Amino acid sequence: MIKIMKNFLTTLFCWISLTFYIFAKPEAFEVNDALFKELPGGKEADGIVGDFILRNEKVEAVISQNAPFRKANMGTFWGASGTTQGCLYDLDLRGADNDQITATSSAQSLSLFGDSGNDTITSGAGADSID
Repeated sequence: MIKIMKNFLTTLFCWISLTFYIFAKPEAFEVNDALFKELPGGKEADGIVGDFILRNEKVEAVISQNAPFRKANMGTFWGASGTTQGCLYDLDLRGADNDQITATSSAQSLSLFGDSGNDTITSGAGADSID
């Protein structure tokens, strides 16, 4: 009887684990015409065909493609190069269609402080200013 119960519990545990794995599976794919409807919506949604969607059962994100002259929208700071490839364009709870992010990138990739070479970002412990 104990062996039957042990086998049952082992089988149940494996089935539950497999179920969570199947439903929690993250996805990453490039948006094409057939997948355009998968892009998140919202006030600041900027995804287009060619961008990449990363998502799981809770959140979804759009990363911009590496296309020449790729820009989020007319209100976005594009940096010295004028483009924002590889940036986080959209982040939302999955299915909420409530994206509020314009674009997110590292300061280095956007060249936020111009090309003068005199501007640096001070970081690390105790750093709380921009030189």
